[in-house]
Amino acid sequence: QFRTTIIYTQKLNRTLLTNYGINRAEAIFKYLNESLHAEALKNGNKTEIFRYSYYDKKSYTLYLFNQDNRIYRITPTSIELVDNGADGVLFLKHPNSNPFKIEGFDEDEFQDLFYKNIVSKINFSDEILKWDEQVIIFTIWFYSIFFESIMPTKPILAFIGDHGSGKTITLRKAGILLIGDDFNVTPLSNDQKDFDAALTNSSYLVIDNADSKTKWLDDRLSIAATGGTIKRRELYTTNKLIDIPVKCFLAITSRTPCFRREDVADRLLIIKVKRYNDGEFLSENILLNEVRENRNEIMFEVILELQYIIRSLKKYEGYEVKGSFRMADFFDFAVRAYRETKWEKDIETIFEKLARIQLLFAYENDPIIELLHIWSLKNKEERYVQNSELLNELSEIAADKKINFTYKNIRSFAQHMKNLRTILEQFFIVRKKKGRENKNLYSFTYKWEDD
Repeated sequence: QFRTTIIYTQKLNRTLLTNYGINRAEAIFKYLNESLHAEALKNGNKTEIFRYSYYDKKSYTLYLFNQDNRIYRITPTSIELVDNGADGVLFLKHPNSNPFKIEGFDEDEFQDLFYKNIVSKINFSDEILKWDEQVIIFTIWFYSIFFESIMPTKPILAFIGDHGSGKTITLRKAGILLIGDDFNVTPLSNDQKDFDAALTNSSYLVIDNADSKTKWLDDRLSIAATGGTIKRRELYTTNKLIDIPVKCFLAITSRTPCFRREDVADRLLIIKVKRYNDGEFLSENILLNEVRENRNEIMFEVILELQYIIRSLKKYEGYEVKGSFRMADFFDFAVRAYRETKWEKDIETIFEKLARIQLLFAYENDPIIELLHIWSLKNKEERYVQNSELLNELSEIAADKKINFTYKNIRSFAQHMKNLRTILEQFFIVRKKKGRENKNLYSFTYKWEDD
């Protein structure tokens, strides 16, 4: 008796009937296909299909697909392997995915393999965010992937660094762990439709080498981060549009990023990595096999960590989280999920730094912030100057440091400083007073000595 919930697609039916030895070329296939379609429409239960995981915040239950028609049902107190479709939660297998299983491992022998095999190998560049702070933000971002249902807005992880810094390998390792052995990154296409197709059909997507200016990329990155929809004409219709929701966690790598629009920068987790030294390079196969060969055990420990996070989310449900970070859903997750860990005191500081990094990233091609920083270090005691004096002194610093600084006209410079006032106040204490002949004088004191 046919008693299961059916989500009807031609591909599903072809697979189903093939399992019973019925080829689509046979005459009976057409009749059975139509019967299944009718059964689905008449008696099937409409349900949402998930690709990798689903978190039910009402029951504090995480459903994690093992890519083999089974689900790990994780609650604060239990971890069970159940059938796909249990509790009405249905998953669709990723193309070219491999299943994983967590049986046979001992919780008491926890080795922190996710850190050892992936995180510890990242060649972070110490700048505003220190090495250990970047470890924290990368780890939280990775675990946030499993909780898409409570994060309608999702930060985009941006790995920025030179060739040979391990950007691609790191994000591919994460994909192999999540999806399977054959996971690979996706080159940035010139065709927007290719990007849209990858974005709407993935739970985790890595766009590699986004170095060239692409006119539509900023808009698409904004949609990916805000959980928007992509409009497409429905197949076999002439004028009917459908909205395809974006539920993908996106990562992007670049050496010379062009996606610096301020509203996009506000939605990036920017991690700087540096090139490995000569003699430190390992073959790609060796690095990837560290995850492939240990995937089951790593996933066992990942699931234990997910259970801990679920307990924390439950305990701090309703806990009021306030901050200035634009991606509030991610900040809320980070604070509540890691409320009782050794990272608790660091998280707020890290997010404050991330906000500054985002601003610097958006205006990195404008040398004013860097030049003013150098200028302020030379003027430790508060000093007021006119715009004309400041222009001359910044020009001298730029010439000495070989920084491209093109402002020669005092009017254009003064207008630019006025336009940048809100940005400058994120980094400097800016004061203004009247001088001789009622002329405006300004002082700039850098706020963040640790930078």
